[in-house]
Amino acid sequence: KLNEGEKCKIEVTVGQEPMPATVPNVTAMTYEDAKALLSSYGYGVTQTYATDDFMPEGRVISTIPASGETSAKEITVITSSGCFD
Repeated sequence: KLNEGEKCKIEVTVGQEPMPATVPNVTAMTYEDAKALLSSYGYGVTQTYATDDFMPEGRVISTIPASGETSAKEITVITSSGCFD
């Protein structure tokens, strides 16, 4: 307990954001933006590719686990490799 007029030193440590309870939605982001966001919460991020007729090349199609699902420590980001020819 401090008495009136006494000084004290307070140290504050800033760490990474806590992991959300559910996976954030990163659909349609670029892979780089999605990875940056997910990494800022402490997730490990891996990338895989899939063709998609609607999502432009380099944009996120989905994640595993899916957005809104319970968080995991590792998230796979499925990125569009463009249209299937």
